[in-house]
Amino acid sequence: MTKKILFVCHGNICRSPMAEFITKKIVKDLGKEDEYEIASAATTEDAIIGGVGHDIDVRSQRVMNEHGIPFNHRQARKMVKSDYAKYDYIVGMDEENFFDMNHISAGDPERKEYKLLSFTGSMMDVDDPWYTGDFEAAYQDIYRGCEALINKIEKSGKPKSNYAVTGLYFYPAGVSEKAAQVKPSARGEVEITSLNDMYLQDDNLGVQLLGRGYAWLDTGTMQSLVDASNYVKMIEERQGVSVSAPEEIAYVHGWIDKDQLLEAAKHYGKSPYGKHLKSVAEGKVRY
Repeated sequence: MTKKILFVCHGNICRSPMAEFITKKIVKDLGKEDEYEIASAATTEDAIIGGVGHDIDVRSQRVMNEHGIPFNHRQARKMVKSDYAKYDYIVGMDEENFFDMNHISAGDPERKEYKLLSFTGSMMDVDDPWYTGDFEAAYQDIYRGCEALINKIEKSGKPKSNYAVTGLYFYPAGVSEKAAQVKPSARGEVEITSLNDMYLQDDNLGVQLLGRGYAWLDTGTMQSLVDASNYVKMIEERQGVSVSAPEEIAYVHGWIDKDQLLEAAKHYGKSPYGKHLKSVAEGKVRY
């Protein structure tokens, strides 16, 4: 089954064409170019004059040439509502793109829309090089995001287990020395996975399974952030508890005393959070 990806940016002349051709190169190198349909589009008509779209910005062309990314000359086009039905992944570069995509698709009813760097676990935007002038930085961010996207797609159909690594790590003393030994990856990034692999090779890597009662919430998109907020709100209202109150945690573990907790509660005034901390200090919350 062909996997269809549409990359989107403001004008479809800088970032989204780079994402399109970088991803085409990645899947070709994997020997899977026949399994993908990859294209790009704009959220506006700023680069479309008289119905004719501009070609890829020459600075984007230059940086792709420098990195050996083949590309075709093409005309910018605007994303339309029918694209939503056609593509499996619709991937924007920044928050503004995401908002505009959402408007075109009438609210992303099938949850197909993403920000590119969300696939790397980041909420950051790919800055528009049209304004920053830094096309190399844009290329590096886009490559990182596209590589993570293809890794996600390729792994989704054949996971090695039912478990996922949440990205929460605790390191022992000496980690700074090990981190200093990490060499940049092929794409020039210093990867935390390389650091973890050092501990694995030393037979000093442990994994803590999060069992029943735990929930892992990925908040890489605006919609998933709303979902996480609603989930936490439901737990707090149904169970009458506060999820992750730092002052409460510190008090329970003996890191602050009752007077300090009451002082913190006073700081928050009559807010629900302040009232919760006061209840903890008064022993009204049972564990």
